[in-house]
Amino acid sequence: GVERLLHEVTWETYRPPAPDASPRHWLIVHASDVAAETSVPLAASLKARGCRVDEVVLVDGVTLGQRGETQWAMDGRRRENFAELFRQLASNDQEFPDGVAWLLGAETLRGADRQPVSQTAGGLARYFADAKQRLLAEAEAVCVPLLTFVEAIRESGRRQLACGLQLVTSAGVATPVDESVEPEQAQYWGLGRVLGAEEPHLRCRLIDLASAEQREPGTADAAADLLLADTRDSQFAIRDGHYLAPRIQRMKRMPMAPAEPLCDGAAAYLVTGGLGMLGREVAAWLLRQGAGQVVVTSRRPPDEATQRFFESLHEVSGKIDVPGEIVVHPADIASPDDVARLMGRFGQDLKPLRGVLHVAGVLDDGLLSDQTWDRFQKVLEPKLAGVEFLDAATRDLPLDFFILYSSAASVLGSPGQSNYAMANAFLDGLAGRRRAAGLPALSINWGPWAVGMADDPRIAKRLKLQGIEPLAVDDAHEVLGQLLAADVGQATVIDVDWRR
Repeated sequence: GVERLLHEVTWETYRPPAPDASPRHWLIVHASDVAAETSVPLAASLKARGCRVDEVVLVDGVTLGQRGETQWAMDGRRRENFAELFRQLASNDQEFPDGVAWLLGAETLRGADRQPVSQTAGGLARYFADAKQRLLAEAEAVCVPLLTFVEAIRESGRRQLACGLQLVTSAGVATPVDESVEPEQAQYWGLGRVLGAEEPHLRCRLIDLASAEQREPGTADAAADLLLADTRDSQFAIRDGHYLAPRIQRMKRMPMAPAEPLCDGAAAYLVTGGLGMLGREVAAWLLRQGAGQVVVTSRRPPDEATQRFFESLHEVSGKIDVPGEIVVHPADIASPDDVARLMGRFGQDLKPLRGVLHVAGVLDDGLLSDQTWDRFQKVLEPKLAGVEFLDAATRDLPLDFFILYSSAASVLGSPGQSNYAMANAFLDGLAGRRRAAGLPALSINWGPWAVGMADDPRIAKRLKLQGIEPLAVDDAHEVLGQLLAADVGQATVIDVDWRR
């Protein structure tokens, strides 16, 4: 049955080996806006263990320069700055750094950003525009320097970092399922997993700390010990002085199939990316679940085949009749004005909105060595901006569900899909943030479906070699209904033989 498809990530207690007592040379890298709650105590803990620590502060537009004996400032977007940093460190009779602790993103929780938003079209559009600019600017400020650093290491001829590249986040993962998550931090777990898979010589590890407000006093010491330990695992969280490591496994509590239809005939349900293969299939599923109206959005008008598909839904198929209607609303889910206009229609000429399925997304695959920020932004925009808009516009609505079509790539780290994994990890984090606030949310890390990408025989053959079978549409929708009925927050749905 479909039970074989359902997986979940759980966090288990981890006992790392004893830290290496030999003196090491560390770089701590962070943006200028990162608070001192992490960088200062972490540097002090490493120094207390006999390590030399140099701090690199990333500041846009600044040529490499020293601010003190062990602190540097530079624009991390310029590869020549990293090359010069490596040269100057070597000229100071120091060995090349053994390890790099990269503190990702700002640490302050964004409570102000989640205050009630004006629901007028103009108020929504202004909020959306500001949120989109902020999210993409913050992602760029982390991604571009990090990718530039990886390229600089590659060009330096260094094949390995003895203590690895450690990516440190704050409130980026939920270790118990109800723990609040910051999606701006969660997204870097998707990126980091792919970085670790593509650049194994960097010995990349992901370490998540509790938010600054909830962090225990001994967190920096625990983090320093972990940095200096040689572990087989590469993903960790530190909570209350304890180490946790994620494990993906078959779901222990299998959800039951819903006893009755999941949708309301007097309500509307929104499907973004609704003209793609997965979008139109779930639109049909919603109608069969009793939805009175399914509003599908897309940047392009429906083609002839899609029109025929939607028309066919109103024909009696066996004993299933779908009286609801499909409404196509042209919109770019990453456009503030488009989304504001769309949201203004619900409860007016459209039925009241009771459910959201964010399916929209684009691919631009490529190894990190070939990626650019433009390619990252193309993939991030519909996921990050789109879900932020939908979250803000629906917080006060009595939604039945808020479903995010994420990808197994964000959990497993799929080489060649760094931007896609990062975008979907943001969705996972936002679902966690909503649930911690008492709002409905379900993020599904889908494996490949039999429709769409895996339709290509070459892709299907490659997946089969990896032990992965594409998901049948009916099986995927059966699982979707079970997850909704069980009020699950996140699940990985994939047909895989883990022995491969």
